[in-house]
Formats: sequence, structure tokens, C-alpha cells
Amino acid sequence: MRKAIVAAAIWVLSASMGFSQQSSITLSGGFGYAAGGDLNTSITGTSDYRRDIYGASGELLPPHSGMNFNVEFMHHFAPNFGLGMGIGFFQTSKSSGPSSFSLSTPDNITLASDYSITPKVSVVPVTLNLHYFLPVGSKGKFDLQAGFGYYVTVLDFRSQDSLYLAYFGSSLRWTEDFTFRSTRGGLGFQAGVGFELEVAPNVAVILNVFGRYASVSGFAGTYTYKESGDSAADETGSGYTFWFYDEKVDSKTYSQYDFYGEKPDWEGLSNVREGKVDLTGFGATLGLRIKF
Repeated sequence: MRKAIVAAAIWVLSASMGFSQQSSITLSGGFGYAAGGDLNTSITGTSDYRRDIYGASGELLPPHSGMNFNVEFMHHFAPNFGLGMGIGFFQTSKSSGPSSFSLSTPDNITLASDYSITPKVSVVPVTLNLHYFLPVGSKGKFDLQAGFGYYVTVLDFRSQDSLYLAYFGSSLRWTEDFTFRSTRGGLGFQAGVGFELEVAPNVAVILNVFGRYASVSGFAGTYTYKESGDSAADETGSGYTFWFYDEKVDSKTYSQYDFYGEKPDWEGLSNVREGKVDLTGFGATLGLRIKF
């Protein structure tokens, strides 16, 4: 292993001899997609649960795509190689609902619900990438890149449920508004390929496509809960966790989410765990690279 490291160091030094080393900064923006993991699976499962069990109309939809921005400083230490350190921003959010139902019993008790959600995932990746440049003609070059990063991830979740209860000649209408926020981080890997086209001395336009592999869990954070209307409550606290679980009803299993301080343990649950947000996905950006 030591011999391999020494050999690599000698090769890098040899490659850089006689090469006027440069630095560059790349500013880029575009589109990003993330799988979502437990967050998205449980949103879809909760929507299916409300439809199948309560006859709800409307859907709850998971977030997947959003805008992606990145700034990378690179040191070109050899003619075809560069080492880049970058910071970026990716955000995906989706407002959906309401998932609505109205249930009545034979003795004229009615419960109605209009439930909407807005999950949002914001990510700040700090990355280190090795670049290999493959010249194409006098102005162009392919940029092959790979590396690892630390993905700082903020999970925001908001739900609103407008409820109506009628019983024995009386009725209540109220709204429950819940918010949750937690920040966690995790390691990941990314790789991509770009095409760089020089448009002026030391200035190039670069089109880049990339993929990433990263997953973040352990989201414990703060929450607010408010009731308004015929029922009133106002609560703020910390120590709530994003939980994922499967719930079996008859012969069908539904993946669902919960935000609570304690691990859900009621009957019929399985696969209960702290929920993960899977950032694995891909994207494409267009940017400007300036050498100096």
C-alpha cells in the first residue's frame, strides 16, 4: 500500500513538472432529482391508507425534483488533472392534498377530514472531487469527475388537517397545523461527466451531468402544533423524531410516517425505525468556468 502511494505521488509530481499550474472557479445551476427513500415511500403509503381505509379522494404526493446550484474551486495540478472543492445547494418540495373523506355512522355521528402536506428537503453538499480532462479538438474537453462529500440535510414537514365532527345534534370544526424541522448530515459519493467549451481566453462554458449516492437518517428536531376553530391548542417543543413504519390492515401493508418523541409501538406495526431521506439521484447543470 505504501509503495502504491509513493508511486502515485511520483507520477503526479512527474506529470506536473513543466506544467504551469492554474486554478479555476466554476459556477453552475440546473436540475436535480432525489429518490427520497422512507420519506417518499411513507407519503405514498399514507395516501393509499387514507384512500383504502377511509375512502379518501385526492392524493398526497412525495417530493423528488428541484433546482440544483454549485460553486467549485479547482486546482489544476497536472495537464489533465484537477482537484476541486465545492459547495452546493439542492432543494425539493411538494405541496399536495387535500386527501379528503367523510364518514358517518348509523347513529348519525360524522367525521370529515381534509388533510394536506408540504414536505421540503434542503441539502448543502460540501464535496471533494478528482477531475480528469480529455481534450476534444482545440477548444473542447470532457471532464470526468468523482469524489465524496458531506451532505448537510434539513427536513421540513408541515401538515394541515381541517376536521369536522357532528354528534347528537352538536358539531365542531377545527384545524390542526403541525410543523417539524430537523438538520442532519451524512457522507455520500458523487460522480459525473461534463463537456467544457472554451468561449474566451480562460473562460469556458460547461455542461455537466452527475449522479450521487447518499442517505441521511436520525432526524430529531423541533415541532409546533396548533389548533384553531372550535378547539384551541398551541404547543412548541423539541425531541420529536421522524419515524417510518409499516402497518398491516387485513392482507395489505401500508408504509407510513409519524413525528413523535417516542418510537411507535402499537399493535399491527412492523419495520419501525428512524426514517431515512435518500438523496441518491442525478442531475444536470450548465455553468461557467473561469481560470486564473
